Amino acid sequence: MIRVYLCTKSRANRTAQGESTKAKPAAPHATPLTKVVGWSVEFTMVKPQPGTLAGLLETVCGACISITGPFGTHKGIVSDQCASCKADSLDLGPELWKQVSNGQNPGVLPINWFIVPCNFSTPIKFINKDGVSKDWNSVQVAGAEVPIRSLEVMPITNPGSEDIESKSWIRLTKQSNSNHFQPESGKGLGKLADLRVTCDNGKQIITKNVKLDRPTNTTDAVGNC
Repeated sequence: MIRVYLCTKSRANRTAQGESTKAKPAAPHATPLTKVVGWSVEFTMVKPQPGTLAGLLETVCGACISITGPFGTHKGIVSDQCASCKADSLDLGPELWKQVSNGQNPGVLPINWFIVPCNFSTPIKFINKDGVSKDWNSVQVAGAEVPIRSLEVMPITNPGSEDIESKSWIRLTKQSNSNHFQPESGKGLGKLADLRVTCDNGKQIITKNVKLDRPTNTTDAVGNC
């Protein structure tokens, strides 16, 4: 299995046709997910564009994809967008490019790709971004079996604290350039919250008492998609 990272918008029952190119060897947004699933830091990027496979539905960073090129089929994970790529085309990390191109020098190759199940055997991971606090929250949903449709929070208020009090779910906005979910308002959610993941297949997972104010902290969800 080849380790791939990109950030795209997609529909699981469609196949995209595009081109593959070689990207620079750096994928800072993929690193947290890499630590969770144990994959080497390789990545791919794609440009979401209306009317294409990469332009459908909401952003699904973290989804697994199957890529078929002239020299076989390889599987990987979505993590970044490519501003300079053509529609439905992928910018491949060094190791993936080596496999897809059979060791050719950087260039352009035709490919097909589509979203597939990840076949993970472990729970989803919630990973806080570095720099979070009770006043600013950002969390990544890593290692999901299928794309994530949404992440919602219900902040927990401790007596005497200044944490946000909410008796309803607050939907977070996915940051397509970093694969993290954040409040659209920019306001902090406090220190502790229940998290509800809605998977692309409709399954919902509610995990209680997740710490939101600890930088780079990782919490296991109660299950996977």
